Amino acid sequence: MKKIILILSLCYMAIACNNTNGNTKAISADSTAKKETIKEIPEKRSTVNAKPVMAFEKPVADNLNKWKFSVKLYETKYTFKYKVEMQYQEVTGADTITFPNLGYTPRPVLKQGTDPYSCIIGFKDNSGDFKPYKLVIAENDELSIKTLKHYSVTRSSVPAK
Repeated sequence: MKKIILILSLCYMAIACNNTNGNTKAISADSTAKKETIKEIPEKRSTVNAKPVMAFEKPVADNLNKWKFSVKLYETKYTFKYKVEMQYQEVTGADTITFPNLGYTPRPVLKQGTDPYSCIIGFKDNSGDFKPYKLVIAENDELSIKTLKHYSVTRSSVPAK
């Protein structure tokens, strides 16, 4: 009796392991999965540029002062980290943002936001398309930075064909 149960158990496990109707899907020859290799990007830069790599400035309408709204990005010693210096009138702030490692050196971009005193910090992807990432905005005499989108890279354990 024990031998029959053992044989039936082994048969059941063999059938269950070969089942492709459940949550796992078999990859066919016409699958859209591509095999991409992600090249290694150095964690640290060999040289750090002391000047801003990108700058966005807009004058603030004021009859007495020459105030401005500005966002500047500076390289740090880490490849994917940039220092952000912000200013609105006499209010200043600084932060560090980390761009995602998508397999290439970050290409930061600063663009005008939808509000008069706002700037979108983003980057160009491998196709050259702009990807929004953070928003620097001056509202009610306050300066803030907000996350617009999150980006990540996932790796599949199923080999692409």
